[in-house]
Order: sequence, then structure tokens, then C-alpha cells
Amino acid sequence: MSVATVVAGGFVALSSPLAAHADTGAQAAPVRAAAKAAAPAAGVTAARTGGRTVAGGGGGDDDAVTVPKKCCKNCPPGPPGPPGPPGRTGGIDTAFVLTDKFVGNVQGDGTTLIRDPRTTPRWNNLSTLTGYPGNVTDVSLAVSLTGLLHVTVRSSTGFVRQSTCTVIPVPGGGITPAWPGNCTAFVDLTPPL
Repeated sequence: MSVATVVAGGFVALSSPLAAHADTGAQAAPVRAAAKAAAPAAGVTAARTGGRTVAGGGGGDDDAVTVPKKCCKNCPPGPPGPPGPPGRTGGIDTAFVLTDKFVGNVQGDGTTLIRDPRTTPRWNNLSTLTGYPGNVTDVSLAVSLTGLLHVTVRSSTGFVRQSTCTVIPVPGGGITPAWPGNCTAFVDLTPPL
């Protein structure tokens, strides 16, 4: 036999083991009737607390559950989350000085290498120059009419810096001084300069 008790704002349904398995017929009718009688009271409670009323858990239950109201459009933002993993680097660019091809390549650790086909080693690190920003993610190469190689880098934090490298061979071969001494310190070109 089932017993239903109506409580202010809701109800509690108590049942015996026999009634729990026999959810059909006359034994379940008093529980359903009590649930329908309590539903308006649960709706009033939900309206007063700002929540919403949703249907219960199935299996013959007709009870109502009050769910807390979610944040509105005008709610203040929550605290910022933890920083994400660093973005991938890998900028690359190519420029020609006369017939020599120079390649700029940003490494995963944020360093910038310039490949000069005439030197040994071929790859030269510019990250040790004064003014080089940390966490570089991109590189651009350009050649002036005088044959100077302009190396422009951009960091993950938005810094834009540029160095100018002398790459025209001197009489007798090679460049003087050797990489990276043939380049100027990096100059800040970060917008909105």
C-alpha cells in the first residue's frame, strides 16, 4: 500500500516494497493524485526563488524538482581561467640578395635563425642581438636597394622589432663581421608608432 504526504511547497511519496513493484492500478492512483495536488505549490516555490520547475525522474514519478536559475545576460563576468598552452611558432620567409637565397625561420623556442648559403654554419641565430623580443612567432625578410637584409620579427605578445643585416660580400669573399655581428640591434616598430 502507498502513502503520500503533502508538505508545504512539495510532497514526499512513501511506498512499501509491494507498491514499488506494482505501479499500476489502484495502488499508484493515490500517489499520482497527491503529486498533481502538490505541483502548483512547487511551481509557486520555483517562481519565488527564481528557479524553474522541471518534471521528475521517470518510472511513474510525477514529482516536480526546482532547479536554480542560471546566470542572466547582465551578470558580471567570472574570474579569468588559467592561461592556455603557448601557441605554435613556426614563421618562415625567404628573400634574395642578388642570386643568394636567405631564409628566416622561427624555432619552437622563439629563436630566429637566418640561413645564409655562403657561410658555415649556414644557419645563424639572431636571438642574441640587443632588443630581440622573447617568444617570437613570426619572421619577415626584405631586401633594400642597397642590398641590406631587413629582418622583422613579431612576438606572441604583439611586439614588432626589426634588425638590418649587411649581407653584401666584401672584396675577397665573405661578409664582415660574421653573423650576427653584421646585424644592428633590434629596433621597436610595435604599433601604434
